[in-house]
Amino acid sequence: MGGIVNTATGRCRQCYSCVRNCPVKAIRINKGQAEVIAERCISCGMCLAFCSQGAKQVAGSQAAVLAALKEHQEMVACLAPSFPAAFPGWTAGQVAGALKKLGFARVWEVAVGALLVAREYQRVLKQRNTPAISTACYAVVNLVERHFPSLIPYLLPVVSPSIALGRLLKKHLGPVKVAFIGPCIAKKEEILDPEVAGAVDYVLTFAEIKELLAVEHLEHPGVAAALDSPPVAISRLFPLPGGLSRSMGVIPDIADQDLLLVEGKEGVLAALEGLARGEIRPRLIDALFCEGCVMGPGMGVVVNQVKRKELVAAYYHRCQEAREPEILAPDLARSFHNKQSSLPLPGEEDIKRILRLTNKFTPADELNCGACGYHSCREKAIAVYQGLAEIDMCLPYLLEQKSDLLSRAASNLMHFVNLYKSPGDRPGPGVMELLQERNIIVASPRMLRVLYLAERVARVDSTVLILGESGVGKEVVARLIHALSERGKGPFVKINCGAIPENLLESELFGYERGAFTGANREGKMGQLELGEGGTVFLDEIAELPLKLQVKLLQVLQEQRLVRVGGIREIKLNIRIISATNKNLLQMVREGTFREDLYYRLNVIPLTIPPLRERPEDIEALIDHFMDRLNRRYKQEKRISRRARRYLLAYPWPGNVRELHNVIEQLFVLVEGTEILPEHLPYYIRDDPARYSSHMLVKDIIPMKEAIEEVEKQLLLKALEKYRSTYQVAEKLGVNQSTVVRKIKKYGLEHQ
Repeated sequence: MGGIVNTATGRCRQCYSCVRNCPVKAIRINKGQAEVIAERCISCGMCLAFCSQGAKQVAGSQAAVLAALKEHQEMVACLAPSFPAAFPGWTAGQVAGALKKLGFARVWEVAVGALLVAREYQRVLKQRNTPAISTACYAVVNLVERHFPSLIPYLLPVVSPSIALGRLLKKHLGPVKVAFIGPCIAKKEEILDPEVAGAVDYVLTFAEIKELLAVEHLEHPGVAAALDSPPVAISRLFPLPGGLSRSMGVIPDIADQDLLLVEGKEGVLAALEGLARGEIRPRLIDALFCEGCVMGPGMGVVVNQVKRKELVAAYYHRCQEAREPEILAPDLARSFHNKQSSLPLPGEEDIKRILRLTNKFTPADELNCGACGYHSCREKAIAVYQGLAEIDMCLPYLLEQKSDLLSRAASNLMHFVNLYKSPGDRPGPGVMELLQERNIIVASPRMLRVLYLAERVARVDSTVLILGESGVGKEVVARLIHALSERGKGPFVKINCGAIPENLLESELFGYERGAFTGANREGKMGQLELGEGGTVFLDEIAELPLKLQVKLLQVLQEQRLVRVGGIREIKLNIRIISATNKNLLQMVREGTFREDLYYRLNVIPLTIPPLRERPEDIEALIDHFMDRLNRRYKQEKRISRRARRYLLAYPWPGNVRELHNVIEQLFVLVEGTEILPEHLPYYIRDDPARYSSHMLVKDIIPMKEAIEEVEKQLLLKALEKYRSTYQVAEKLGVNQSTVVRKIKKYGLEHQ
């Protein structure tokens, strides 16, 4: 199931930074992509901060908020107390003025909710004799419920400030919509919690609200407007470390053993572990998973931590004379539940078996190159056993673990390698059967043609170069060729040339001899090319291979031999090379960044996989497939409305199939009703500027026929949104009604 944080299709480059920095093992490597495990994720946003590729994306509410504002729904914007740090150079009134121009009816400070929570903490703590953990930070709540369930009784049964304010507003203002605006990603998950559902309707990060303001040209300070909330003072320090204690009237004392102030990942984890082991028993643990809320992952500001704290403190000092209001508080109680998702623990024999498959024989705890994101090879082996990590050469181990999918594919390999030429440009029935087993959906003639060629290529041993954008399925086609070939019973070794650090790539590819360099395995090591003996080696991202290694790879292709690093003996190979890239290798040859002789050795049989935007039949089939699978899995009957489906069909899907899958799953999970409407779609799909431009925008040179078809599709989409009948559409476009009907069917826009 998709969660609040997901991996953007095709952007992950296997740097493993998210694996290395995730505090709760909530990252799974699947086919080279770092996927977030929603059941384990605490929505802290650490992976966002450390992902250098921008591959992590957060479920957004911008489209839904904008749609509600345009429909003139009465909505209250609730500004987290850290807002002065998010808008440096703005006054509070200018922030309120911009939000009201955007369409918000009222603007309140969440500091009011913080005040209510602080008062409730004082009341509850007087009645407790056991340690207490503050619950204002939902990442901490998630951490306890999912990873420290024994500590659930210590969580204070009090809502967070944002939920407190949401309940207050709905109690006194009636049926208004409440939008929390702050630095926190975990808040997006909090409002889905049944315990507090309904108090806050939308959560926007500061970064997201700034994007909305920019769309409406409100990104600069303008005319000020009054805040609608009563003035507060001390609770405006809530986002700073110790701010909760100050709001309760307690001056933090570092020598006070009853009050433990912790901030940041390491501090929070150490405190919870100490409490779980009985090593500490403070009266209150005031915990913030970030280093203060001013460092939340959704701040959307480049000023440093010191400046952010200074801005919040300065705002407090300007308002510290304000009298704390007397407010009749709503119900602030809540409860917590065990949401733990445990991982299996391997035995020593399981660990040793996995290590043997990667040719590691020294004590695993002594190995630590760090390239995979784990601190030791032993830790990586445990992750493989738990399904969090993958080793491409582990096919025998996976088969032993009774993977039904791989077992069925292996048992049918001999049938597939004997396939003869299929009539027309469609692959044979055996190939279609294998695709069905692997849940690979193909409906477009262009993609069927690619699979037909893949079937033909599998019968020979020629080198194949697979071309196409990220996320189109290059690895899927490579594995299919391998499975259909006579090498199908041998290993399939995937090597991502762009993911392995350059200083390690040579030894990973070609292996090394004993004593080749400092820190080398004392017994030497086989390279991944050798591990492909008798099978297929898939060189993904081949364009990223350094020039000096291109020469050595050329020798392997020409002679089927290699020499390990630090060695002199030639090792004979029997491997098939399939390479893939999303770059123009011929252009790189002209620029001198890729060897011409290697290019022609790799490009013996080229296969080009078209992007998803050029396969409208596949978009339609994939939408239906993903929705059907999710409905069956969760016993639902959700559907996508006709209007929403038109947007999905018109969107260019730069991330291809994986992006489409992520969007459909996100919509399925986050939309509460049974029908997914256009306003539920992500902001960038519904409000693509190019689609609504009054002038055609030419971004690249494409064949004239494709350009005309794209213009036709956009015109039809816009007309169908505005007019109810095809006769009206035909009249406005100046064509026959039969032409409109034919074009609608051609572009797949008629589906209900």
